[in-house]
Amino acid sequence: MTYSQTLGHNNNNNNDNKYQICEEIGRGRFGTVTRVYAPATGDFYACKTIEKSSLTDDLDRACIDNEPKLMALLSFHPNIVQIHDLVDTDSTLSIYMELVDPSVSIYDRLVSSGTFSESQTASFAKQILQGLAHCHRYGVVHRDIKPENILVDLRNDTVKICDFGSGVWLGEGETTEGVVGTPYYVAPEVLMGYSYGEKVDLWSVGVVLYTMLAGSPPFYGETAEEIFEAVLRGNLRFPPKVFRGVSSMAKDFLRKMICKDASRRFSAEQALLSSATLLLFRSPRRVVVSVVLVGDSASLSVSSTSRRLCRSHRRVVSLAILDGSALLSVSPTIDTPVSRSSTTPTLSLLVSSTPPRLSSHPRRLRLSLLFSSMTLRVFLSRRSSPARD
Repeated sequence: MTYSQTLGHNNNNNNDNKYQICEEIGRGRFGTVTRVYAPATGDFYACKTIEKSSLTDDLDRACIDNEPKLMALLSFHPNIVQIHDLVDTDSTLSIYMELVDPSVSIYDRLVSSGTFSESQTASFAKQILQGLAHCHRYGVVHRDIKPENILVDLRNDTVKICDFGSGVWLGEGETTEGVVGTPYYVAPEVLMGYSYGEKVDLWSVGVVLYTMLAGSPPFYGETAEEIFEAVLRGNLRFPPKVFRGVSSMAKDFLRKMICKDASRRFSAEQALLSSATLLLFRSPRRVVVSVVLVGDSASLSVSSTSRRLCRSHRRVVSLAILDGSALLSVSPTIDTPVSRSSTTPTLSLLVSSTPPRLSSHPRRLRLSLLFSSMTLRVFLSRRSSPARD
């Protein structure tokens, strides 16, 4: 089945009965994006209409032709904007897509708010990587991941990747060439003219996440040429004034994505299994909990201004990690004892995938970690009385 058959590709110039135009909601280099209504179903869609007269070269025409093909190739995923229909006429090409409303792009949020918190960045990172991993499983490389191409559904903070116009399909083990992308976010191997694969998207995601935390990209210049030179140098820095409140694990995660050596750079799947699940949450009990998941194991660190709480580390009996609908119970073991000399006491646990032996000891402390859109909620309680500062 071709992509036109999959989408109900329509070459009929008279499409007024099928969709009714409501209002313009965006404008791009090749055309406009409007909200449209489908009377037959009662649904609203976003319609990107491209004026074919504005396509001045073969590359532009290839991008416009590729976008609906790549979007149709991908099965449904909650973190990717879905294509619904395609209408091709002599003068225009109209792509009818899922309407994300109300929505803003990551870029809009950066402009209005400046930066994102680490916990919010972690939540969005997981969703971006899940969408990207889905693309890569189907051989689709986006090649233009940037804040403008990542939408946030304001109803539920769901992230959706959009605009596949610069994308390409690669078979297993295949690579491509060509300078495609946006200066701040393009990977160095693209600029150097090397063959490259899906990991160019991971560099771009890393730069996006850095920008969300810092408010500005890691490689800067006054002109495109200066930006490219900075990207090629790849001198990744974390200015203390900017990253004072960002955990070392988050910075290490960014280093593994913004890595000049593509062979050592994370893939989307590796990032999801590693520090993409890095979380930081500050509870009312003045507790900071950091978690890193690697496969079926996790390391957990609890630091608190409450020394009494940290002295309770030997009373920890079990962790319940809830990820979506799957409940994984794991048994903690003490990895590093609490340091008595440290200003901020720290409790470190190495968590294995061995099922725990749940105990009903009345003085033991139980921690439940709930992963909900990558927001970590920590419940510290005792069966008898709670730990007090």
